[in-house]
Amino acid sequence: SSSSSSWKGFKATFGSNHEAVALYRISLGILLLVELVSRFQYLHAFYSDEGTLPLRLLLPKTDALYQAICIHCYSGSMLYLQTLLSIQVLLAIMLIV
Repeated sequence: SSSSSSWKGFKATFGSNHEAVALYRISLGILLLVELVSRFQYLHAFYSDEGTLPLRLLLPKTDALYQAICIHCYSGSMLYLQTLLSIQVLLAIMLIV
């Protein structure tokens, strides 16, 4: 029937096997890991309260929804930001493994 042939066309276009999904997940994890590790050197200059845009200047320009959702807006201390980035690195490693 025509519905069976359209399903086969959909599966051929969007279907994949487990190896392809695993390769994509590992590649994404490696890309994220490289990106996150390279951000550690710029953490103080661009993300902390002592950097280019401290939270005291950013928060008045943002709405309440953004401030509630963005966990980077909760604190600008280096310890907090290093903790967030370390958690992101661990999650990227979990994608690779």
